[in-house]
Parts: sequence; C-alpha cells; structure tokens
Amino acid sequence: MTTLLFASLFALFIWWFSTGAVLLLDRLPEKTYPLSMTFASILAGMALAAIVVVGSIETTTAAYIGFLCALVVWAWHELSFLTGLLTGSRTNECPPDARGWTRFKLAAATVMHHEIAIAVTGIGIIALTWDAPNQVATLTYVILWAMRLSAKLNIYFGVPNFTDDLLPDHLSYLKSYFPQKPINSLFPVSITLGTLACVTLYTTTPDATAFQFTAAGLTGGIMALALLEHWLLVLPLPDSALWKWAMPSNETTQGDEPMTSKTPQTSDLETPQQKPKLRLVSDEGSTTNKTLEPAAPVLEAHMTYDAIFEEAISDLHREGRYRVFADLKRRCGQYPHADH
Repeated sequence: MTTLLFASLFALFIWWFSTGAVLLLDRLPEKTYPLSMTFASILAGMALAAIVVVGSIETTTAAYIGFLCALVVWAWHELSFLTGLLTGSRTNECPPDARGWTRFKLAAATVMHHEIAIAVTGIGIIALTWDAPNQVATLTYVILWAMRLSAKLNIYFGVPNFTDDLLPDHLSYLKSYFPQKPINSLFPVSITLGTLACVTLYTTTPDATAFQFTAAGLTGGIMALALLEHWLLVLPLPDSALWKWAMPSNETTQGDEPMTSKTPQTSDLETPQQKPKLRLVSDEGSTTNKTLEPAAPVLEAHMTYDAIFEEAISDLHREGRYRVFADLKRRCGQYPHADH
C-alpha cells in the first residue's frame, strides 16, 4: 500500500511540475522558442527510445522511467502547441454567426495539426510497446491523450468555469470558440467513464508485485488528476493559481522588452520652492516677517502617458481582449468581394 501511495504522490508532483515548466518556457520571449523546442525535441527523442528499452523490464525503476518518458513526450506536444509551432490551419476567431457543424469544423481546424501529431505519436508508442510487459508509458500517454481530448470537447460544448489565462496572447483567438455555459451533456459521461477507468487502474490484488503496485499508482494517479482537471471546468476554483510561479505577473514574454510602467518617485517630482514669507502687523502697528512651513512637500506630478498607454495595452493582452482587424481592400464593383 505504501508503494501505491508513493507512486500516486509522485505522479501528482511530476504532473504539477511538468505543467509549470511548459508554461514557464511558453512565457519566455518568443525569440527563445526555437531553442526551447530544440532541447524539447532532443529530450522527446531520447524519451521515445527509453520507452522501448524499459518496455521489456518489469521493475519499479522501469515503471517510473516509463512514466517520466511518457510525460516528456506529452510535454513536447503541449509546448509545440502553446508556442504556436503545431496548432492548426486556422488562426482566426470564430465568426459570430457560425453554428452547428460549421462551427465544429472551424474549431477543429484551429487544433488539427496538434491533434494529428498527438495521434501519430500515440499510435507509434502503442506499436513499439505492443507485446512489452511494462505498459506504464503506453497507458500514461493514452490516458493523457483520451482525457485531454475529452476536456477539449467539453470546453467546446461549453463549461461554466474555463480558465483562459493559461493561453498565451498569440492563441487568444481560441477563446472565441469556447462558450461559457452550464454543464453540457458530455460532462457526466466523461466523469463516469473516467472514474470507472481510475478505479480499474487502482485495483490490484493483495499478492501483487512491487512493479504492479507502482504501475497502478502511477497510471491511476494520472487518471485521477485528469478527472480533477475535468471537475475544475465546472467548479469555481482558479486552477491557474497552481502555477503562479510559472506565470509572471508582468507579461514580458511576447516581446523582447517588458512592458512596465515607471512610477514617478518622490525625488523626481519634488521641485525646489521657496518658503513663502508673510508680513504680519500687530495691534500696536509693529510688523514682523515670518516664514511659513508648508504642511507637506509640494509635488509637481509629471504624467507618464507612454507608460500608462503601454500598461493599458498590456492589460488588454492579458485579458484576451486585444483584437487585430484584418486589412481588407474593397474590389470596385465586385461587392461584397475584397482582397485580404
């Protein structure tokens, strides 16, 4: 039982840390994306090779290695999507009048390349480990694949608590495809099937080996976390708070220089002013000169309009409300046709 619990806690930590690492790399300046993807590709290639090697080994260590390798491969797909390397053929917002099958096709086109890459990788892992006794890596990848697809479909049909602040600015157009609605009809099905799968994965016999307990803890743990991700779609809980350490408050990632507003310092605003003198006349007619001490230093505020404007634009980016309009050129006499 201790082995099962430790494996589950290990799955929890690695899921939390790897997700944060991907978000952190995505928040770096765009000029770092090629280097990040290069190293990620090298690690993913090594992970695929390791999955084949440990597939024939039934030990506790081999189970952990297979689990880690599957997460490395999955992290490559997540990073390639968030950086914009593998998304889809459509990068525009959903038309307001799109409904039914048309809207589904448009939404699928935004992530089609990403989904194809995940499917091809999954089929390759299954083929490479088909007869292998150690199926931890394969099960881990398939669980992530199936439950992520389920989450995407639920988000597409509408959920009440989708947190879109995990999406970078260059993918903000995806938010137009995600309506905010009450629980859709697919959600109970996803939760029911996921719960049954989680119970099945955790079920072990008392005489199970250490490898079997470890495999159950790792795969059952990742399934439980996938169910948690589903519940966070409907519960009013800010899941992005789990990765605040990977998401800096100031959006310094989409450009080379951070957008910061310079707050005027007191020393910059103070201007030398002479203390006013008053001529006081007493009842006897004598006069005295007195210097009045100001109650507080007089500050001359200098408005930093550029910084204020940049901060407002940065807020729009963070909120996903920044829009870039298409540059259309009307064709004379051919309304409504235009060139883009």
